[in-house]
Amino acid sequence: PALDQEQFLEMMSVVIRKGAHVTEYLLLYVSFYASWRITGFQRGFSASISLLCTFGYACTDEFHQLFVDARSGCFTDVLIDASGAAAVCLFLLFAERRKKKVAL
Repeated sequence: PALDQEQFLEMMSVVIRKGAHVTEYLLLYVSFYASWRITGFQRGFSASISLLCTFGYACTDEFHQLFVDARSGCFTDVLIDASGAAAVCLFLLFAERRKKKVAL
Protein backbone atom coordinates (compact mmCIF):
# COMPACT_ATOMS: atom_id res chain seq x y z
CA PRO A 1 0.00 0.00 0.00
CA ALA A 2 1.16 3.49 -0.84
CA LEU A 3 1.96 6.00 1.87
CA ASP A 4 -0.23 9.05 2.16
CA GLN A 5 1.43 12.45 2.43
CA GLU A 6 1.24 12.60 6.23
CA GLN A 7 2.83 9.16 6.63
CA PHE A 8 5.55 10.04 4.14
CA LEU A 9 6.37 13.30 5.94
CA GLU A 10 6.50 11.52 9.31
CA MET A 11 8.80 8.85 7.88
CA MET A 12 11.08 11.49 6.35
CA SER A 13 11.13 13.39 9.64
CA VAL A 14 12.35 10.28 11.46
CA VAL A 15 14.99 9.55 8.79
CA ILE A 16 16.28 13.14 8.90
CA ARG A 17 16.34 13.28 12.71
CA LYS A 18 18.11 9.94 13.05
CA GLY A 19 20.52 10.88 10.26
CA ALA A 20 21.35 14.08 12.13
CA HIS A 21 22.10 12.06 15.26
CA VAL A 22 24.39 9.71 13.32
CA THR A 23 26.23 12.74 11.92
CA GLU A 24 26.50 14.46 15.31
CA TYR A 25 27.98 11.39 16.96
CA LEU A 26 30.28 10.82 14.00
CA LEU A 27 31.66 14.31 14.56
CA LEU A 28 31.91 13.70 18.31
CA TYR A 29 33.93 10.55 17.58
CA VAL A 30 36.25 12.48 15.24
CA SER A 31 36.76 15.08 17.98
CA PHE A 32 37.61 12.43 20.55
CA TYR A 33 39.91 10.67 18.08
CA ALA A 34 41.76 13.86 17.18
CA SER A 35 42.17 14.69 20.88
CA TRP A 36 43.67 11.30 21.68
CA ARG A 37 45.97 11.40 18.65
CA ILE A 38 47.20 14.92 19.47
CA THR A 39 48.17 13.74 22.94
CA GLY A 40 50.36 11.07 21.35
CA PHE A 41 48.37 7.86 21.67
CA GLN A 42 48.60 5.15 18.99
CA ARG A 43 45.94 5.02 16.27
CA GLY A 44 44.42 1.73 17.43
CA PHE A 45 44.09 2.89 21.03
CA SER A 46 42.76 6.28 19.94
CA ALA A 47 40.17 4.64 17.68
CA SER A 48 39.01 2.23 20.38
CA ILE A 49 38.87 4.66 23.29
CA SER A 50 37.12 7.24 21.11
CA LEU A 51 34.44 4.70 20.25
CA LEU A 52 34.03 3.83 23.92
CA CYS A 53 33.77 7.52 24.90
CA THR A 54 31.22 8.23 22.16
CA PHE A 55 29.15 5.17 23.10
CA GLY A 56 29.30 6.23 26.76
CA TYR A 57 28.12 9.71 25.92
CA ALA A 58 25.23 8.30 23.87
CA CYS A 59 24.24 6.16 26.88
CA THR A 60 24.30 9.10 29.27
CA ASP A 61 22.31 11.22 26.81
CA GLU A 62 19.56 8.60 26.58
CA PHE A 63 19.60 8.16 30.37
CA HIS A 64 19.16 11.92 30.76
CA GLN A 65 16.13 11.80 28.45
CA LEU A 66 14.37 9.50 30.91
CA PHE A 67 13.98 12.54 33.16
CA VAL A 68 12.80 15.02 30.50
CA ASP A 69 9.08 15.50 29.85
CA ALA A 70 7.90 14.33 26.43
CA ARG A 71 11.19 12.42 25.85
CA SER A 72 12.13 8.82 26.37
CA GLY A 73 15.44 7.05 26.66
CA CYS A 74 15.85 4.05 24.39
CA PHE A 75 18.84 1.75 23.87
CA THR A 76 18.09 1.50 20.15
CA ASP A 77 18.71 5.25 19.98
CA VAL A 78 22.10 4.68 21.62
CA LEU A 79 22.90 2.20 18.86
CA ILE A 80 21.74 4.60 16.16
CA ASP A 81 23.81 7.41 17.67
CA ALA A 82 26.89 5.23 18.04
CA SER A 83 26.60 3.84 14.51
CA GLY A 84 28.16 7.00 13.09
CA ALA A 85 31.10 6.61 15.45
CA ALA A 86 31.42 2.91 14.65
CA ALA A 87 31.46 3.63 10.92
CA VAL A 88 34.35 6.09 11.26
CA CYS A 89 36.18 3.78 13.65
CA LEU A 90 35.96 0.88 11.19
CA PHE A 91 37.04 3.13 8.35
CA LEU A 92 40.11 4.30 10.29
CA LEU A 93 41.08 0.77 11.30
CA PHE A 94 40.68 -0.61 7.77
CA ALA A 95 42.56 2.35 6.31
CA GLU A 96 45.41 1.71 8.74
CA ARG A 97 45.48 -2.00 7.86
CA ARG A 98 45.48 -1.20 4.14
CA LYS A 99 48.26 1.34 4.64
CA LYS A 100 50.40 -1.31 6.36
CA LYS A 101 49.78 -3.80 3.51
CA VAL A 102 50.77 -1.24 0.87
CA ALA A 103 53.96 -0.42 2.80
CA LEU A 104 55.05 -4.08 2.64
